[in-house]
Amino acid sequence: MRSRALDFRLLLARRRPGPAGPENLIDNGTFDSAAGWTITDQGGGTNIIADGKLTFGENGTAFRDTNSPLVEGLFYQVEYTVSDFEGSAFQAQLGGTNGLARSANGTYSELIRAGPTQTFVANGGPVLSVDDIVVTGPVETPLNVELVVNGGFDSADGWTLGGANPANISGGTLNAAGGSGTKTCTQTSSIHPVNAGTYEVTFTLVSRVAGTAFFSFAGSGTGRPVPGTYTEERVISDTFTQTFTLAATSGATLSMDNFSVKRIA
Repeated sequence: MRSRALDFRLLLARRRPGPAGPENLIDNGTFDSAAGWTITDQGGGTNIIADGKLTFGENGTAFRDTNSPLVEGLFYQVEYTVSDFEGSAFQAQLGGTNGLARSANGTYSELIRAGPTQTFVANGGPVLSVDDIVVTGPVETPLNVELVVNGGFDSADGWTLGGANPANISGGTLNAAGGSGTKTCTQTSSIHPVNAGTYEVTFTLVSRVAGTAFFSFAGSGTGRPVPGTYTEERVISDTFTQTFTLAATSGATLSMDNFSVKRIA
């Protein structure tokens, strides 16, 4: 038979609430009313809060202070939903730092490094709506979580190709096809911030006719002229970076794949 003390402990366990979710630093991010928001426009008066969302009929902003102080230099998770999109773009700003521009309907999540202000700004243009704004944090890079999106190059999504004779992404690889100038393939992480720590960077040089492949993350990695899979560790102290680049030297003809960056310590 169970003791009364055990029964009492079980009762407390059943009544004790579970851990609370992270606090939303934006009051009325669901736009149940216009309370707390200041709206600007170009004089047309078509930027409004109605029907549970913020709608931009012209270029402008809606802003408010966060309900708890932001810490400059730290990262915050910013989530929101864009709907009714017809054109222009939506961009969140936190503490004076801009997030990514969004030009399609969808629910988005990104990390923004807070600047010196205590304000969230919704920047939009004709015509789109935004709703369900949630800001939580600060957060930091977790261990053993992939920071590179689409490092298998299944498409060109998320990558910016650069250079006088840029590489191309096709057939599941990043391909340099000769020509002068360094060929770069760059991505800015919007998944997690890159905080001080030790990071493991891996990529595969699939094939090579000429030139070398290398990565850039908190400095350039070792140039690789022989096909194979390569891993290096990068230690970040006070240097902030959130950009990952896979590259090939001038004149290179080669293919790369499986680009990965993870924090390991």
